[in-house]
Amino acid sequence: MRRYISLLLALVMAFALAACTNSPAENTDSPASPETETTAPSENNDAPSVDANDGADENALPDYTYLSEGIGENGCFAGVKASDIVTLPEYKGISAPTSVVTADPDAVAQEVESLLNSLSERVEVTDRAVEDGDTINIDYVGSVDGVEFTGGNTQGQGAEVTIGVTNYIDDFLQQLIGHMPGENFDIEVTFPEDYGRDDLNGKDAIFNVTINYIVGTVTESEITDAVAAKLGYESADELSAAIEEYVVRNAKNEFISSIYEQSEIAEIPESVQKNVEDYVRFNVEQNYGVDLAAFCQYIGTTEEEYLAHAVESVGKNYLSAQAIAEIENIEVTDEDVIAGGYENAVEVFGVGYVKRYILMQTKVPEFIIANAVIG
Repeated sequence: MRRYISLLLALVMAFALAACTNSPAENTDSPASPETETTAPSENNDAPSVDANDGADENALPDYTYLSEGIGENGCFAGVKASDIVTLPEYKGISAPTSVVTADPDAVAQEVESLLNSLSERVEVTDRAVEDGDTINIDYVGSVDGVEFTGGNTQGQGAEVTIGVTNYIDDFLQQLIGHMPGENFDIEVTFPEDYGRDDLNGKDAIFNVTINYIVGTVTESEITDAVAAKLGYESADELSAAIEEYVVRNAKNEFISSIYEQSEIAEIPESVQKNVEDYVRFNVEQNYGVDLAAFCQYIGTTEEEYLAHAVESVGKNYLSAQAIAEIENIEVTDEDVIAGGYENAVEVFGVGYVKRYILMQTKVPEFIIANAVIG
């Protein structure tokens, strides 16, 4: 089943979409809190699931075979001769970096560090004093002239702030440095003259603060069998090998994409356009749990613009790979599907989609790299 999941996730491959997304800020600034501005991005952890297995037999495979529409059983677009509409750059005898055949040690180290950081566990630190840059959980009650004001009380719910990052009034957070978790004490601040409330503008205030704990993380220092087990691997060696394979695959994808980007396309056939658009919608739903309309609204663009960009970039990749396959008589056979362990994937995505994946991810790149000058 891991092979199916790998295919599902790896198909983001041909997406050369460089959609720059600025996460919308969630303004949690209460008008009477010590915050002056909140610009931290919010994360929607309650996104609806798009798992086709929800409420169904857990052993049943989802049906995404519509993604094979327009693709023949050879992995190429039916009725489309790509070599007639694509002007290819040089792709044989060209120079290729060694990273396309051997994992770059620095890239591997970065992936390992990123992986270990992603598995970090949050802990509550209570045995040391607060330092500049710490993220801490605090409660506070604010008052002016001995009278508590509206909105200046965390109500014991705890507020998580980072000293030097979270923007609180005056030197509110800096006054917490040196105090220990569990301490309760007063700090004095002055609200800005233009804070926005007549009862607080320019006023001196006292906040009674309790430091609940310092937010810390525990991160593994290296890949171990235990780390590998968390990710479904049998051993540290197996996981390490998978990371190296991933790094090489990324290097190959970047190299191959750089070739495709030089192609010139006379036109993108309607069947290719529809297939790309179907995949875009599928990809967004799988990765973000929302439909394309909601996603585009979130990143500040329109469906039309996003799809047009996708059709241009992804369509060029598809057609460039197909053109090379046609010229060089590169084929994906049923034996290739079996050898790759993609039988379940055929049931999920359809044979056309899977063979196109093999063509783009394996067959054509291997041909180009086999005919390249490495180093």
